[in-house]
Amino acid sequence: MAPRDPDVDEFIRAYLRLQVANGGNPSVGRELGQAMSAAGLSGVVMAAMYDCYEDITLIAELLAQRLLHSLREEDMGRRPGLGGATGLRPCAAMRRWATQATLFAQSFVEAIGSAEP
Repeated sequence: MAPRDPDVDEFIRAYLRLQVANGGNPSVGRELGQAMSAAGLSGVVMAAMYDCYEDITLIAELLAQRLLHSLREEDMGRRPGLGGATGLRPCAAMRRWATQATLFAQSFVEAIGSAEP
């Protein structure tokens, strides 16, 4: 992301904490090939792809709403803390960034392997 914005960086860190708090692993793609090999699969082949969003403000709003909803749940005691997410300022920064951005891309990793019969 250029230029860097500390509040957008905080939004990204907070969103990653949200994914972990929900039981996800935002870095699982980096570990996928090793995990498949450790599970006994052979011939593991990995690939990466990207989704590029045409409406950057829409995806930024979706992400901001997800984070804000989770922060409200946290405030109401319905979910564990997200490790210090500040909430409104980073979400506002993400929305502002989206109005100036020319590209928002999300990466995906896929892997194929074979199990020996």
